[in-house]
Formats: sequence, C-alpha cells, structure tokens
Amino acid sequence: MVKSSKSNQPMKYSGFGLIQNHDINSLSRKITREADLFKVWHLGIPDINERKWMLCINGLVDRPIELSLEDLKAFPQTSVMAFHECAGNPLHPKVPQRRVGNVVWKGVRLADLFSMVGVKEEACFVISKGIDQGIYNQKYYSEYEKDLPLAKALNPNVLIALEINGEPLTVERGGPVRLVVPGCYGTNSTKWLTHLIVSDARSKSDFTTKYLLTGKQLTDNQKSHRCGL
Repeated sequence: MVKSSKSNQPMKYSGFGLIQNHDINSLSRKITREADLFKVWHLGIPDINERKWMLCINGLVDRPIELSLEDLKAFPQTSVMAFHECAGNPLHPKVPQRRVGNVVWKGVRLADLFSMVGVKEEACFVISKGIDQGIYNQKYYSEYEKDLPLAKALNPNVLIALEINGEPLTVERGGPVRLVVPGCYGTNSTKWLTHLIVSDARSKSDFTTKYLLTGKQLTDNQKSHRCGL
C-alpha cells in the first residue's frame, strides 16, 4: 500500500496537486534552482522505502530484469540539461499553465538499459508506471501510467533520473527514481517509476487516452511536445 506521509491513507486529489513558489518572470537564472521549480502530481505523493524500491523492465524484451536503486547507481551516469515544462491541466484546458524551468538531470540512459535487456523487433511503445495512487477527477487510480514511442524512448537524452541539479531526487520531485523525457511535457516523465513495459501497442490508461490536451486546445508548439499523448 502506498500511503501519504501524513496519514495511513493514500493522498487524494480531485485534480492536480501543485506547488509553485515563484512567478515565472522571476526565473532569470540559466539553471532553475530546484526550490524554484514547480511541482505537479496527478495522484498522491507516495511513501517509498528506497531500500525496497525496484524498477522492473519487462514485456517484449529478451531478458526481463529488476534493478534496485543501488544497481542503477552502479551504471554509467549521464547529465542532461533540459527544459522541464508542464502541459497544463486537462480538466481546465483554457487556463494558461505558465510552469517551466531549466534544470540538469542525472541518471542512467534508458537506451543503455534497453540494450542490456534486448528489445524485441515487434516492439513499438514503452509503457511507464509510477507507484502513486489516489483520486483524480472523482475516480480512484491504483497507479499512474503513460507511454512513449520506442523511437523516442531510445533517444540518448532520455534518462532514468536519480538527481536534479546535483542532488538526489526528493519524494516531492518524483524520487528516488523518475523517467525524464527532454523535449516532451513533464506529464510524460513518470515520477516514482517502478515499471517499464516494452509493448507492441499503446497504453490504455486514462492518462494516455482521456486526460490530455487535444485539438483546438493545443497550439502548434504544444503539439510538437506531446510525445506519447
């Protein structure tokens, strides 16, 4: 059971949880301080025992694997500076989001892990799952789930991130481990990552089929950043 850090029940929200400490006009630094970067979550913030946390990679792979946090730390680490931007709230698509920052992520290239497990020829998508659970738009979800085209997931800048700006990821930032997909909206960078499933079909999760900004709600620039939506 994933629980709130303040109670014995999963944290619940009717929409996004949001922490935004500074106005976007105050973000004058090249690298946004972690404390100044917005935090958004769809469901509750989970309690995670880092010693028991595992990342499972399975599906259309030759060698399914489970990796601990210490296992990931033993891999070669890569740093990537990238914009981190929120797509906005699909429950209120006309409200400007104005949430963006530029940070340095550090972690393991997803392409390196996929090279190790061997991705099957018929694979087309990568489904990512986070351990967070709670209520979104009056419906309970036991996990958060998104997907990416395999070609995007194999980009060398896509990371299984352990750090932001030289510091370990906090639980509010999606730690101990999160997916980071530069060039795509933050909704695709699954927090509290526990599963990567290589598939020949897209995820059927509401977060890939229902809760997304579409059509006239998106500008041309926004459409170019959808990535798996």
